Amino acid sequence: MTKRLLLILTLIYVSIISSAQFDPKFAQKSLVKVMVTANGKAGVCSGFVWKKGEWIVTSLHAMKPGGEIQVQYLDQFWRSATIIKVNIEADLVLLQISGGGVPAGVTALQAYSSKTLNFGDEIVAIGYNSGSKGSSTRSMKKGFVNPETLHTLVPASDRKKIETSGLPSIDLEIIYLDGSLLPGYSGSPAYDKNGALIGIGNGGLEGGASNVSWIIPAKFLSDLENSPLTSLPANFAKIAQHFSAEVQVTVTTDDPSKIEDAFALEYKSYDGGDFLFYYTKTRTLEEMYSSSYDPGNIDKIINEFQENKLYLDYDVMSYDIYEDANNGIVVAIPEGQLFAYDDTYRIFYTDMTGFPQGYYFSLKFEGIKGNFSYQTIEQTSIELLNNISISQGGLTGGFTPDLDYTYTNRIDNTSSIAYIGLIGNNPYPNVDNTMVVKVLYITLLQDEEKAFYSIAELIVPVEASSYAMNSGIDCVNNYSLSPDYCDYFESYSQIMCGAHLTTFANKQALSRK
Repeated sequence: MTKRLLLILTLIYVSIISSAQFDPKFAQKSLVKVMVTANGKAGVCSGFVWKKGEWIVTSLHAMKPGGEIQVQYLDQFWRSATIIKVNIEADLVLLQISGGGVPAGVTALQAYSSKTLNFGDEIVAIGYNSGSKGSSTRSMKKGFVNPETLHTLVPASDRKKIETSGLPSIDLEIIYLDGSLLPGYSGSPAYDKNGALIGIGNGGLEGGASNVSWIIPAKFLSDLENSPLTSLPANFAKIAQHFSAEVQVTVTTDDPSKIEDAFALEYKSYDGGDFLFYYTKTRTLEEMYSSSYDPGNIDKIINEFQENKLYLDYDVMSYDIYEDANNGIVVAIPEGQLFAYDDTYRIFYTDMTGFPQGYYFSLKFEGIKGNFSYQTIEQTSIELLNNISISQGGLTGGFTPDLDYTYTNRIDNTSSIAYIGLIGNNPYPNVDNTMVVKVLYITLLQDEEKAFYSIAELIVPVEASSYAMNSGIDCVNNYSLSPDYCDYFESYSQIMCGAHLTTFANKQALSRK
């Protein structure tokens, strides 16, 4: 072969490689769903076919001692599987299909890329969000954290648990994500923009409203193949408990197709414009508070009520948590309340009604995609407040900022959160002619690509509120003496705290070391 011909062939090869890109249809051929059933519970994660059709790689923490493992190829063919290799340090497990054969059309991944990713590089994971019947992609970017280890990423509350259990190694090298993987994406294959396998999706640690997730570099696949461990360790059930954000449902059948239906009923989605929210979990206010990015205003509302001898039962407050699959936004809705999208006004919302005199609370959410790199969050806040004053300030004569509840936090070089309290300037008559004051509480999120805000609308009866705060109410020990007042003020607090808990996915861990 002449040198000229060799050069031409080399240039052709380089051209083909450089023009390659991620193809989800091709990735689906190696993607699998992994279902593990044990003790009346079924959990679902993602995985992929590695080296040969019978080999499946997925997350170790999704396994259960004595659990029945089933793998679904191509969204339709179920096969039984067993564990053949375990890597505790990297939280990986290698499964082997134990019956039924590999369906036609399945493609095993044969290689991975160990190329170093740069900040802002595109990462695409494909998996089964919340146990869904069909697969979907999750597009994210490479974030920045230094050093890029699990120790740096996870909250302090989880760090001790991981150090004690060793699953995974607290010093594990990771790929940090700007954005998060939704529950069910543990074990999912992650690719760069050229379609090269770069890692395995991992996570499911509690991070308050968001779940903490990351990518395990694909180079650990070699360690998995060569691991001397071939079964779960004896204490595995205990050491895997800190992965508490995985999707699972109670089951009464061993039919995987019927179990899939149970996941579809439990983990619903809500589509609206550029935002697609999925239910992920239900947590108490205390659980959310303990890892909130900035719980300052939650403390303020609790202290303000207590100073006025208004003692509420915060233990009864819990939230359904929804995470946006497209943009990495997390919202908290009072448990069991409606969550819906209004096509006319292009907003997500929930309402809490049924109180005496028709007093009304609501949470509304709106997002805007665009280029916000040349606009500060303070400038966006001014625009938002002008719009709110026009749309909601008619009866109240406008609003005055409550400076005790208004401030801005910078999360990183591109992301900020603003908290804004507003009080109506004038009382006005409610539907029963009692005088009320409108109070608004806003959480505004902004990065270079989007702005998203939640707004709590609170209608406060002037006379009743004055009476309650002057006389004092004990809803913890004497709820039955003032049930209407207790229900009203507890709902007030729950709605306001819900608005405050609106946050970015997977950014809390980096900011709360």
